[in-house]
Amino acid sequence: MKKTFVSFLSTLLLVSSAALAQQRQFTTDEMEKPVYRFLMELHQSGRKQGMMNVPPQDGRLLQMLIKISGAKNVLEIGTSNGVSAIWMALGLVETGGKLTTLEIDPDKVKLALENFRKAGVDDRIQLIEGDAVQTLRRLTETYDMIFIDAAKQQYKDYLDIIYTRIPKGGVIVAHNAVQLAASMRDYLDHVQDHPELDTVILTTGYDGVALSYKK
Repeated sequence: MKKTFVSFLSTLLLVSSAALAQQRQFTTDEMEKPVYRFLMELHQSGRKQGMMNVPPQDGRLLQMLIKISGAKNVLEIGTSNGVSAIWMALGLVETGGKLTTLEIDPDKVKLALENFRKAGVDDRIQLIEGDAVQTLRRLTETYDMIFIDAAKQQYKDYLDIIYTRIPKGGVIVAHNAVQLAASMRDYLDHVQDHPELDTVILTTGYDGVALSYKK
């Protein structure tokens, strides 16, 4: 996985932030498929309901990272109503992998499970309800990729707990690294200064992501 991700990262850094930011809408080919029409519906309604879903360009980035890195075991911290999980599950269909996602809010858990079923990806996802810090301490598997999109002030705590479960060549994606950078400053400083991590901040849209690679 290491070689393919390094190659992908080199390519990604050549793409301008403006070009990535323009990828806000679904393509014609995507909209011909029911799962992408469903994602569009969730995109249009989710933020109005306070779900803070990833926008399409960030969802597409997550899907692309999984495909190009070949990730098979992915962990998400912060499910909400399941939009980002669906994007990642679509990538995992290609790699033959699975997603474990964590959510503390029981109402969002019920909503996410229903959305997974409607999207036809529920067989790729395990949703664990409960406090993420406590759940992370119980996990025993290793994860090729981790996506963090929960309480911003706890990002570093999440990473500290799960760090030994990330192998060399593993990918860490932290959402809102531009929009809410001040709230996650300790995390951003940590991953940018960490001797075992290569980190870039990508302005794919107004949210932004911190993309880290474990050397």
